[in-house]
Amino acid sequence: MTARRRLPLALRDASFRVRDALHRGVSRGRLEARDLVRPFHGTRSAVPPRTVDERARALAPRLRPDQVFSHVTAAAILGIPLPRRLEGSPRLHVTTIGVDQALRVRGAVGHRAHLGRVRATTSRGVRLTTPADTFVALSTMLTLDELIIAGDALVGWLGWATLDELILAVGRRRGLRGVVKLRHALAEIRPGSRSRVRPGHG
Repeated sequence: MTARRRLPLALRDASFRVRDALHRGVSRGRLEARDLVRPFHGTRSAVPPRTVDERARALAPRLRPDQVFSHVTAAAILGIPLPRRLEGSPRLHVTTIGVDQALRVRGAVGHRAHLGRVRATTSRGVRLTTPADTFVALSTMLTLDELIIAGDALVGWLGWATLDELILAVGRRRGLRGVVKLRHALAEIRPGSRSRVRPGHG
């Protein structure tokens, strides 16, 4: 059996797009070899991604500059506590900020947000919504009690956001789905809270 040709150094320890590999001189046959996994259409990886972080990094090469991880995916990357039904969610959530088309990739859920209403940051090597905007997006997926837990963690033991930042992010959502629940949650969130769980969570 002929030994498989080694991949370029830049592609060995990360997921990558097929077209980028082709541009680097990797043959189509090498990209079809069984030692490479296909986490998402048009991507390859030397190691199967298992955690949310790993799957996000596997999908990241497919994203445009206006697309970021959001909702429960961003929450998992940031370490925001989630109810058991959403922990390790198999589908990744991606928000397109602006007017372009939402992401359409098997294994991902595409969302859209108006420019200026959602902001982006970088954590663990991928772009995602800011902690405050992640909190806002979670309102469409969490109960009120679960949202309060997430907010307590953000302004408390995680320290990813201040209460003022959450208030500003909610203000940018005025008129959109979930805003009433968000306002109720803000009234219950306590800066400096170190309570990781509340009764009924999980």
